[in-house]
Amino acid sequence: MREQRCLAEAIYFEARSEPEKGQAAVAQVVLNRVQSGLYPSTVCGVVFQNRQHYDACQFSFACDGHPLRVTEPEAWRTAMRIAADVIDGETYVAASATPPIITPITCGRAGRNISRRPT
Repeated sequence: MREQRCLAEAIYFEARSEPEKGQAAVAQVVLNRVQSGLYPSTVCGVVFQNRQHYDACQFSFACDGHPLRVTEPEAWRTAMRIAADVIDGETYVAASATPPIITPITCGRAGRNISRRPT
């Protein structure tokens, strides 16, 4: 349940204004990083990596100095549902038979969110 909450926080604070596909893309980025071996091995570890360093974390909401307050209950419920769905393996975007390759390039865009692979 803690991992789902961390994932929902990433979805809510990074992408709540995006369509569900964009929100799910943020969730998938987190799960891809967990599985990559290049980031922490837990969802919460990835979401809050480097949170103690201003503007040096994986997700801006985690280290921008603003309190993490849910002010939109409906958007929070959506984030929690999407987090649960993605953790359970539900796909919101077309799946590829090719596993993701970790390279230092921009690798995807969903709405205003741009996914970048590690450098």
